[in-house]
Formats: sequence, C-alpha cells, structure tokens
Amino acid sequence: MRTALGVSTRQLATRLGVTHSAIVQAEQSEAAGSISLAQLRRQADALDCELHYVLIPRTPLAEQVDARAERKARERVAAVSHTMALEAQRAGSEFEQQQIAAVKDELLRGRRSRLWD
Repeated sequence: MRTALGVSTRQLATRLGVTHSAIVQAEQSEAAGSISLAQLRRQADALDCELHYVLIPRTPLAEQVDARAERKARERVAAVSHTMALEAQRAGSEFEQQQIAAVKDELLRGRRSRLWD
C-alpha cells in the first residue's frame, strides 16, 4: 500500500515517529509473515487505511461441519462393526450406512464442539 500511494519508507517513518530502519524491518517482517497486528494497524493508520484481519474458510462452514460429522460417525460405526465382525455378528453394508446416517444426525443435533474431539 505504501508503494502504491508513492510514500517512501522515510516518509512513513516520519509519520509514525520511528526510524527508517524500523520501517524497513517492519516490511521485512510483513513479508516473512511475522509482523504483529499492532504494527500493521499503526502503519495502516499512518497511510489512512483500514486493517481488516479475517479468517475466510476454504470451504463453506456448513460443508466442513457436515464432513466432520460424517467422518466421526464413520469412525464410531466402524469401531462397533469391527467388534461385531470379531464376534461373527457383522451387519450388512446397508445397515452400516443407516447407522452412520443416524450417528451423523445425532452429532449434528448436539454441541458442535464434540465434532472436533
């Protein structure tokens, strides 16, 4: 943003009341991904900009929650199926799918935090 506005590192340093080397170091930290939000906020203010710090999901949240519930349900049903198979009582594939769907629905109705244990 600084370069797009045509503001030099010395000019920004003057606006912030810091040394030129502090700005250079801050820009290096930004490039390395280690700059603090406080530093970014001060620079944004000095450049008459707003700082927006956001997390943007890669996939829709509903899809993430649904996929996690599906995974947890499959894990639970697989554990029971394994035990039943050891006892020669394994249920059919269709029954397992019904059980997975039922466990998934139960997980989605409960506290979402349980999905991430």
